[in-house]
Amino acid sequence: MQLREVGDCLLRHIEGIDEVRDRVAVIQEELAGRISKQINNRMYLLSIIAVVFLPLSFLPDCWG
Repeated sequence: MQLREVGDCLLRHIEGIDEVRDRVAVIQEELAGRISKQINNRMYLLSIIAVVFLPLSFLPDCWG
């Protein structure tokens, strides 16, 4: 009887750990999505800066 209670208690703890693992997986995916979005925004900004300043670097070469 006591062994069954201990087994049930252990099973509940294992199920709780599984739930926490699932929650962590969801949070990890959400964080990966946010980081990806931030990287995309920064790359977009860097591309705009490159489009503006890259042609300016060719002007001295054409006149020099």
